[in-house]
Amino acid sequence: MCEKRPHVVWQRSTRCSSAQCVEVARVEAARVGTTRTVSEVRVRDSKDPRSPELAFGPAAWHTFIEGVKHGDLDHRR
Repeated sequence: MCEKRPHVVWQRSTRCSSAQCVEVARVEAARVGTTRTVSEVRVRDSKDPRSPELAFGPAAWHTFIEGVKHGDLDHRR
């Protein structure tokens, strides 16, 4: 049985000057008035939009982004 995938809007970084980037989409769980609730964040390879997507919960995505901002994931020699 195929799972019906919600329509999502994929975004690429403004720093991406080629098609070799990752794309990110926020999937909304609900909307109450003007407040949107994100149920998950999806990531895919922009070179192959039909490739598998990775899905992260909002807390895991936030932790990842904060780690990137603070250099926690920088390669150190």
